[in-house]
Amino acid sequence: PRLLAPLNEAVALLGQLDAPVIAKVHGAAAGAGLSLMLQADFVYAAEGTRFNLAYINLGASCDVGASWALPRIVGLRNALEIAMLGETLDCAQAQRLSLINRVLPPAELDAAVQQLAQRLAAGPTVALGHMRRL
Repeated sequence: PRLLAPLNEAVALLGQLDAPVIAKVHGAAAGAGLSLMLQADFVYAAEGTRFNLAYINLGASCDVGASWALPRIVGLRNALEIAMLGETLDCAQAQRLSLINRVLPPAELDAAVQQLAQRLAAGPTVALGHMRRL
């Protein structure tokens, strides 16, 4: 319970940003980590990264914004499957479901995220902010 309040506050803050949010994922995204990842506009993942919503494995329903974001990203049936079965997804499955945008070799992940951030920062930032909020 003490952990959920700041995580839910982070979701609210991310939702209010007028700038694109980039998530860089390497290793595993599970539970609240996956829920936070779902709030990003762009998700780049290192090869070998695993994804699991995990709440059902603890006998809990999902939170930290996942119940809102997941069906909007992957569709209702896929969201229910991810949430209710608690299976681990690999990068190929995550990309097919649109959970992530790109899969990169671990050694290239940092540079790719930096390049994306620079590209967005050099673009029409007001328009990007408006687009994100829409």
